[in-house]
Amino acid sequence: TNVQLEILQDGQLSSEGSVADTTDDTVDSSTLYDLVGYICDEGQQKVDNPEPIFLGQAIRVCVTPNERARANNVYMRAIQDFSWTRGSIHQQAVRGQQTTPYTSLDCTPGSEVCVITTYLKPSFFYKLGSANGAGTAWLQFGQDDYEGSGRRAAATTTKTAVTRANIQIQMMKGHDPRDWISYNDSNHTTAHTHRERRLQQSGPGSEGYAGGGSVFVEHPLTRLYIAKGFLCDDNNQEIVPMENPLSVGMKARVCVRPDATALLQDNVRIRSIDRFSWIRPDLNNVTQVAVTTNEQPEPKTEVFCQPGSEVCAFETILNDEFFGKTGIVQGKGVVWLQFGTDAASRQLQTGAEFDLGFELLPNMEKGFAGASPYDTHVVVLPPKETRELYQCRVYECEGADNKQIIPGEPKTMGASVRMCVEPSAYAIQAGANMWSVEWWDWKRKNITQPAIVKQGQEAPDGYTIQVCRRGDPVCIFQTRLWDKFFDGDGAMTGQGFCWLTYGKGRVVRGVITAGDGPEEEEKEQEEIDPSRDPLYAGSNPIAYEFPVAGGYELVISC
Repeated sequence: TNVQLEILQDGQLSSEGSVADTTDDTVDSSTLYDLVGYICDEGQQKVDNPEPIFLGQAIRVCVTPNERARANNVYMRAIQDFSWTRGSIHQQAVRGQQTTPYTSLDCTPGSEVCVITTYLKPSFFYKLGSANGAGTAWLQFGQDDYEGSGRRAAATTTKTAVTRANIQIQMMKGHDPRDWISYNDSNHTTAHTHRERRLQQSGPGSEGYAGGGSVFVEHPLTRLYIAKGFLCDDNNQEIVPMENPLSVGMKARVCVRPDATALLQDNVRIRSIDRFSWIRPDLNNVTQVAVTTNEQPEPKTEVFCQPGSEVCAFETILNDEFFGKTGIVQGKGVVWLQFGTDAASRQLQTGAEFDLGFELLPNMEKGFAGASPYDTHVVVLPPKETRELYQCRVYECEGADNKQIIPGEPKTMGASVRMCVEPSAYAIQAGANMWSVEWWDWKRKNITQPAIVKQGQEAPDGYTIQVCRRGDPVCIFQTRLWDKFFDGDGAMTGQGFCWLTYGKGRVVRGVITAGDGPEEEEKEQEEIDPSRDPLYAGSNPIAYEFPVAGGYELVISC
């Protein structure tokens, strides 16, 4: 009788079918026995409510004759087939009494229990849920191995070692890391070729056959954790790519961090940056490998990562080929994750069952929490000599939104003027921002009032205040005009010079001269000449004019 048994989530058994109670050694349909399967621990004890496992932990299934069969001297003969499924995801563990990679089978004809130990492939862990195991097994009378002329049972002791040939880690570009295990099926052809012979030797109708049936089990799983990649500064703080473009020779710094759920709820940390590559699709798919498999940095890349870190980073100087024109360079990679900060206790969880003979791979390590894809991008600019440059504009403004004012009534003595300087509309579309208002003077007749002096500083007379940070979308300054400008009606003129940058700009130390004589002293300056900014986006003179009314009187006393 074919008996089906199911291990439910609460650990209870359900079965259907019937068997005859008999101890007769005659093998026919009325004397066949059934079996049970269950999730078990290392001591082959049943686990009623198994804890969810994560990627890298093994599932252990035990199969044994049921109580009535054992009472009638019935033992295990063979595990014929067993596989794990989750929806459309499938992993064969045993096929025709032969194990596949990542599975160990301990099953001897005449044994009381057969044990199947399997490491599920990463695609099972895409979210919380469970995996279902199903297979068939056979029983026999007594513990005889039935060896002899024409009586040999094909099911012999099987303790499969996971070998280098069986473990093939494929980290090719474009593959989902949840499916990076590639199974070696070379041994399955032989298994299939001899399947019929094994069926005849140890299956229904063979000597000593005592029955068998189907086994069903279920085991809960954790989800595969996700990491985030992002462009970052030297303090590993996220920065916006558009605000921080790169020019030739500049470093792209990328940080990787587990997502909030992994980091805060489950104590997941970074184990290592496994690989990363840059590619520019709009420029002949120019490619540069930054990190190769198992955290090996390529030339022009430096990695900053310790196992157990919350954040890991690496810096790459992109090859010149990426900078043919303004655009975006994409980056993709894979990071290994682990539970907790301990970097020294990574050991194979069931080492007694596997003789690896080589260095442990991350998916076989204790505490391994999965492999996650991550990506980011940077904005790059062509060399300065071939770069398109832009201009800025100046206008009188007011209010928190810097609304433009159209000159109207003449200004009178005591007036202050608030000016805004920003990139042109075309420059804004290209991602340009303000570097500085290099200088600005107010002029009327033969009178000149400096407002912004060289290197973008407020004039020392205290009549001007300025709000202008490198990379701001607009620079603002306000000046109280000198009273002597209002000596009669007329026009007031402002003149200056502005600099633009892409993103936030970059400071590179320069020199400035001090002194008026021929022996000028050169010394390091705090701010550079903006023309040396590697993200230079343009510069131009700017000017503004408005009417003023008279009212100033010069009083001379004798």
